[in-house]
Amino acid sequence: MKNESKDYSDVYREKEVRGLQKRLEKTRSALVFSGASILAGGILFYFMSDGLDNISLAMYLITGIILIVLGTASNRKPMRRLWLGVIALGIFWVADIVMDKSEFILRDNGLKMLVLSILLLAMKPAREAEIIRKDLHLS
Repeated sequence: MKNESKDYSDVYREKEVRGLQKRLEKTRSALVFSGASILAGGILFYFMSDGLDNISLAMYLITGIILIVLGTASNRKPMRRLWLGVIALGIFWVADIVMDKSEFILRDNGLKMLVLSILLLAMKPAREAEIIRKDLHLS
């Protein structure tokens, strides 16, 4: 029976890898939850009385799918994926304002502000994940 003791650097690396995985999971969850919220909100708003028109529903669906795809691909560069998600949400928001749906502005902006806050709260774990990945020389 060999007496195998782990070196401090091995223990440290294992702990950092676990922390990296946890932070990547937080980032992925934030993006997927945001996308699912946009999808569910779009479908819910469509079936409400005086709901969305088909173009607005398509915008909700496309934005939700983009956020979910970014969430599934967020293992490599989580900060970049989050920023792309924020940009996609911003484009969606501006397009919605340009379409001039002023009677539904509170309903629509409430959902978008919730999603934006979720994405912004996920920035810290994503940044920490990139720092850990850089320190561990993982690419």
